[in-house]
Amino acid sequence: MLYGGNAHTNSGAQGPECDFMFPGNSDPCNWGTGGTPPNGGLNQNGNYWTEETVGNQPNDRRFMQSAGPLNWNLVLLTILLLYSWARLKWWPWASVELLEWLMIMPSLFDNCFDLLMVLTHLILL
Repeated sequence: MLYGGNAHTNSGAQGPECDFMFPGNSDPCNWGTGGTPPNGGLNQNGNYWTEETVGNQPNDRRFMQSAGPLNWNLVLLTILLLYSWARLKWWPWASVELLEWLMIMPSLFDNCFDLLMVLTHLILL
């Protein structure tokens, strides 16, 4: 996966290799690129890599995922994936705030989807 565009040279990526897509201004130290500043002036002077700056349409969500390392010697291996997607029309960051609220999903899973238990725990934090 390369920095810029839609993470591939065919879609405008300029590099270097990166660990996550569309960080916006959330990675000022360039941790996602191993400390290497992105090419093409990205992540500098307010020029950030976002789905908005790439020109992706609101109904065109893109992401990559990887998992591992995995131990194939186990008798039973269960992998559960959770994909959260939110779209709120009144302003771009409203959906980000909604997704931040959805971060309780792993806690729900760990507590057999007992919403009251999870909310009680979050309030006590």
